[in-house]
Amino acid sequence: MTDSSLEIQQAVVAALKADGAVAALVGARVYDEPPEAPTYPLIELGPGFGEPWEGTTMAGWRLVQTVNCWSRKPGRVEALQIAAAVTAALHRVQLTLSTQSYVPALNVGQNTISQDDGITTLAAIRFEFLTHP
Repeated sequence: MTDSSLEIQQAVVAALKADGAVAALVGARVYDEPPEAPTYPLIELGPGFGEPWEGTTMAGWRLVQTVNCWSRKPGRVEALQIAAAVTAALHRVQLTLSTQSYVPALNVGQNTISQDDGITTLAAIRFEFLTHP
């Protein structure tokens, strides 16, 4: 079994940058690591957790990847709008991977958190990706 985390990450970034609804909200600001002084709103790939999985007839890689949606508009509306666009772009969507077969991602949870600075809101969405050779 192959760790396909990097390949999934690249496919997620490409899918989000290519999605019209996402681009309408954040432009091209989809990052693995945002710049030091970013322009908001933006999307950042957050923490991921990967592990091998094995079934009776095949084995592969499971990745739970967090996608962070950041806003600095008052309230939670913009962060939730971005999260909805990200979910529409990724949930049950078939991404193209070059070395692995892929089971469409599932949104497996979401948190919305107001940050201590009083102006920044984070909507963190967790997606599960399964791959196999």
